Amino acid sequence: MVRKIARWILLIIGAVACALLFVVYLIATLTPSTRHLSDEEMLTHYHQNSAEFNQLAEMLLAEDELLVIFPDEGECQLKEGRIRDTAINRRCATLVDLFRQLGLNRAYAGPEPIRLPMSFAGLAVSGSTKGYLFTSTPPEKLVSDTDEWDGQSDFLYRAIEGKWYIFHEKT
Repeated sequence: MVRKIARWILLIIGAVACALLFVVYLIATLTPSTRHLSDEEMLTHYHQNSAEFNQLAEMLLAEDELLVIFPDEGECQLKEGRIRDTAINRRCATLVDLFRQLGLNRAYAGPEPIRLPMSFAGLAVSGSTKGYLFTSTPPEKLVSDTDEWDGQSDFLYRAIEGKWYIFHEKT
């Protein structure tokens, strides 16, 4: 009788372990953004959409009410913390549409520099973020290709044109 109970316990533990491994596998393989676009792909994307990028920068710099834009949720956070969806706030709707059109993740409105993350790779504690940066002050660590990132520097930047840069940062 004790052997039967022990067998059942081992069977249950084995099934739970297999289920957990399967969940970990799904999380690891179905992460929405596990690969960064190359610098060349990002440059092409920027040049094909430069008018929209510039419109977005102007809107974010001029924004005095909205703080964070969440394109996936179709919402914007106001500076006092309340959330507005696109049905309530026309500026939020316009910003969310631009973010979605450009394939960007959430970002903060307000003064420069404006960071527009496009992709996240790896784990939150040991991964990286890559996106676009809009700033009047040229960043340090300008390189000719952020794809050659050695992982040693926390930030790398590549000039695009004017105030626009590609950034690649360690998270």
